[in-house]
Amino acid sequence: MKLYVVTYDGYDGDWGAEIYILGIYDSKEKAKQAIKRNNGCYLYRIEEMELNKDSQKYLGGYYE
Repeated sequence: MKLYVVTYDGYDGDWGAEIYILGIYDSKEKAKQAIKRNNGCYLYRIEEMELNKDSQKYLGGYYE
């Protein structure tokens, strides 16, 4: 089963990143609807995952 993880960068400062999970959905359409409901000044991303399968997805972040 495919799952869709919606993440966004919620950092409000000059330099940096804070990656948050908005939600996990069972269809891409539901993930897109969640983004529309929470539309702000954030950069959203939808990651596709498989249920009960190991995955090493990079969610994001910032470092120097």
